Amino acid sequence: LSLMYVALLRVKTINGLMFKDVFSYQQLKQKRSKVLKMREQDIKHKARYYVIV
Repeated sequence: LSLMYVALLRVKTINGLMFKDVFSYQQLKQKRSKVLKMREQDIKHKARYYVIV
């Protein structure tokens, strides 16, 4: 699955793109790991202190 993700990132146009096997978009979605959840909380926390000019 990770190799498919890397391959899809490198595609510049969809012309001529063909998949050999069927796959679900859900497989490519990033899972919300503990670290990702912590990053999101940190961003929300820091957003309270940013001053927009």
